Amino acid sequence: MPRTPGSKKLTSEKKVAVSLFLVDLAARRSMR
Repeated sequence: MPRTPGSKKLTSEKKVAVSLFLVDLAARRSMR
């Protein structure tokens, strides 16, 4: 599958990745 920098799928995937990263960070902070 070719990845175009202007595709909406890429931006949505990036949003999901960022949200997952934030959730993981928050979980680690609360565990501390």
